[in-house]
Amino acid sequence: MDRQLSEWKLGVERIWSAAAPDYHEAARLVADIARASEETILRQAATQASPILRNASANNAGPITREAARRRLGVIRDVLHTLSTQQFGRRQIDPKPLAPGERYRQMLGLPIGRRLSGPEIHGPTSALPSACIRTPAATRGNSRSSPRRAMRGGGRGEHGGPPPPPGGGGWGGGGLSTN
Repeated sequence: MDRQLSEWKLGVERIWSAAAPDYHEAARLVADIARASEETILRQAATQASPILRNASANNAGPITREAARRRLGVIRDVLHTLSTQQFGRRQIDPKPLAPGERYRQMLGLPIGRRLSGPEIHGPTSALPSACIRTPAATRGNSRSSPRRAMRGGGRGEHGGPPPPPGGGGWGGGGLSTN
């Protein structure tokens, strides 16, 4: 396959370096790449470039179409260059999986590996996403499920005290009035 990649790279470089690129030849070459490539990224790039290269190969193609075709051919050229360049070091190794705490910080959009600074917590552009602070229940005034209530202590009553007794008697003397 390396031989095939080098042939395709040579063909694309030849078309790319010409003063007036032969878009008809480029369309044939790209169709061959899209059909025969084993590399997914190269096959996708060639498949996406095929229509514009066919349009640019027409005699009445405008300069905008030809420029777009040249850009697509450049994308294929870059992909071929990346695939044919030898990789050194640890570039192909997958990154290590995140610990549960790091994964939660990533989901919340918080920095990984360091604590939040004071300005990040209290500043105008807080590090906490607005979804964590403002929920639809909080905007409706529903105190039972608002984040503010949860921060105050959860099971307290409406004014911060203990919850009302069962039966709905309120804080008075059992619901009897002596007016």
